[in-house]
Amino acid sequence: MSYEPIKARLKQIQAKLNKINHKEVKLELIEIQRQISSVDLVSMHRAELKEAMEGIFERIRMFQQEEQETFEKQALNNFSFLKEKIVEAIDFTQENLNDHDAIWQKLLEVQQHFKGTKLQAEQREQLYDTLQKLFDLAKKRREAAIKEQEKFSSQHYDKLDDEVAIVVSQSETADMDKAWSMLLETKDKVMNSHLIHTHSKRLLDKLQEGFEMVKMRKEERWENFAKESHENADAISEKLKLAAWELDNNEVFKEKWELLLNIQQEFRSRKLEKDVRQSLYGQLQGLFLRLKNEQNLNQADFEEKAESNYQYLKPLVEEAFKQAQSTLEFRKTKGFLIKVQGEFKGRKMRSTEREKLYGKLQNAFDILNKRLDEY
Repeated sequence: MSYEPIKARLKQIQAKLNKINHKEVKLELIEIQRQISSVDLVSMHRAELKEAMEGIFERIRMFQQEEQETFEKQALNNFSFLKEKIVEAIDFTQENLNDHDAIWQKLLEVQQHFKGTKLQAEQREQLYDTLQKLFDLAKKRREAAIKEQEKFSSQHYDKLDDEVAIVVSQSETADMDKAWSMLLETKDKVMNSHLIHTHSKRLLDKLQEGFEMVKMRKEERWENFAKESHENADAISEKLKLAAWELDNNEVFKEKWELLLNIQQEFRSRKLEKDVRQSLYGQLQGLFLRLKNEQNLNQADFEEKAESNYQYLKPLVEEAFKQAQSTLEFRKTKGFLIKVQGEFKGRKMRSTEREKLYGKLQNAFDILNKRLDEY
């Protein structure tokens, strides 16, 4: 490589040099410096190239100085920030001495702030040493607390184990709802007794056996209930079919009404699943409605016939009463009264109207008989 190419390359480097790439440029200059030492140059050219390189190196040193000052300023700010975080962790530790997990988590959070943070070596060492001492103290306190908890747990485990054994044994025989409630209460007691994990898990596993026993008994009860419900549903369904036939073929309202009431009564004494009960009861209500509609229709028909019969018999009774008061043809009049009396038989009438007309006809008989005796 000769003088001109080296000179041109130095100009290029000088032009592109900035505070971002000065490290790469420095390496490039060192390489050029090595090349120059091995090239045969005249003294003037060598001196010129050396001067140009010194100028570039000086600019690089300026960038390095600026970078160092910026680093030191950032490091000081970071040191103050981390020192404050450590002080916060110390205060937190004092305020939460018994919450060992929270203290450990707090220290881990402070430790996380160190990652990627610019610090002077002595600053980092000073702060990290303080943080490590806090970790060591927290670890000792937590280990002491664990030993204390183990001691406490051992003292209370046997008593709780006896209680659990009693409750679990009752899950096989006691009322299922009561047994379930007792299991829940004992579970809460175990979970709130501050036992170590192994003791707590052992007791909870035993309680789980009790829960499974009650579940099994409930499932068995439900299966029995479902079976009985199915049988009861079949029985009631047959009675509903029979009742429907009676409604179509039996003309005695009272018998049909009592039949439906008896079926209704069975719903109160028989076990049925909710949806099945609703379905069957809906069918029963439908039969009640049919019977009531039939009753309404019969009542309307009765009223119509009763009114017609009343209007038919009323003038006959009045005529019979009139004849009984004035006639001298006693035998003929008596025959007429007997004929009118016969008209009452089999006729549908309202009881008050029947009694009114029949009473008046009876008076006509009395008047006629009295007149006949007097005659």
